[in-house]
Amino acid sequence: MDIDLKKIISITCHNSLYLLLKTLPNAILVESLDAKRIKSVKNFTRNKITSLRDISVYAKTNEKNIALSDVISGFYTKFNSKIDESLFDNPDKMRHLMAQIAPNYDFDRVGLRDIRKIIGWYNTLLVYQPQIFIVSGD
Repeated sequence: MDIDLKKIISITCHNSLYLLLKTLPNAILVESLDAKRIKSVKNFTRNKITSLRDISVYAKTNEKNIALSDVISGFYTKFNSKIDESLFDNPDKMRHLMAQIAPNYDFDRVGLRDIRKIIGWYNTLLVYQPQIFIVSGD
């Protein structure tokens, strides 16, 4: 499944994900992907802004890194629903889950905090942007 994460962004020092609404000179207009759906302007010079499309997960030595979209698609294919965040209390289960979805992920460079963030992002996208998981019939 191909999912497009181009308009979903992460901003440093902010825990939420955001939907890119419009690009402005030196800033962007975004909407938070949470229950509040707050629209705000974020400045390029004060915030590091990264599209989820440009994020990848470290792979084992000499292998190509794994696109975040592939990991998130893998979660959707396996679960098709939110992942229970009580899993965060069990590091072995988190690593096992990640290995099921991305068997070649680099265990040493991808920490538990990274896995928690990816699972949190997946859950957020499932609730607030479920349309990205719909496969078009082109």
